[in-house]
Amino acid sequence: MLVSVAVLYNFVFVIGRTVFWELNNAVPALWWTLDYTCDIIYLFDIIIHAHEGKRKGFISTCIQSSFVT
Repeated sequence: MLVSVAVLYNFVFVIGRTVFWELNNAVPALWWTLDYTCDIIYLFDIIIHAHEGKRKGFISTCIQSSFVT
């Protein structure tokens, strides 16, 4: 759910700030904080999913099958 909120934030507010530049200039520190918070959420999501894939053997199976011809 947290990743969904981050995606929704990026979909609505990043596009909105691009179109309405006054919104971006109003409180830049808030936008920088929210942007980097979403980036950290994405990074944690990538790490967690990569770890889950490795635990299930999916990553090693894909790598092995790509080298075997």
